[in-house]
Amino acid sequence: MSDEQQQPGALSVGLFVLSLFVAVGIQSVLPGALAGAGVGAPDLVLVLVLVAALLTDAGTGALIGFAGGLLTAAVVGETVGTFLVTRSVAAFAAGSLAGRFFRTNGAVVVLAVVAGSSVAEALYGLAAPPLKAVTLAGYLRNAGFSVLWNAALALPAAWLLRRFGWGEGRR
Repeated sequence: MSDEQQQPGALSVGLFVLSLFVAVGIQSVLPGALAGAGVGAPDLVLVLVLVAALLTDAGTGALIGFAGGLLTAAVVGETVGTFLVTRSVAAFAAGSLAGRFFRTNGAVVVLAVVAGSSVAEALYGLAAPPLKAVTLAGYLRNAGFSVLWNAALALPAAWLLRRFGWGEGRR
């Protein structure tokens, strides 16, 4: 591993884990508040996972995605395997972009979160289709709004993780 791809330090990882737990706490309340509005809901854990993966590499991204999927599944309480797989694949994809793009560029961060969120939503919809009275159009509308929410939160998440020491010494 070159100096350009050094991994975050223990303090950075600890702060990231703390921010994941805060995101899980907020996320466990937020979708209920937005459910009646029909505007989807942000996936705070997924946003943090995707940005962290973008600021590291593919292997670390997959591990971060697995941890994020496990936390999300613990809160949701259903489709544990689906959350693990979708988050791991999405974070692996975001981490794969790390060596190809100027990953601290705001546009790259937002596009990576849009792409990763879209991959996670598509895989989740295929692996665990909603069994309630939800039409495909309704699912796609909610997924689209969730992707937009995640895109809006991408830059604040990147700013937070950079303050925690993620992405230092990288292009």
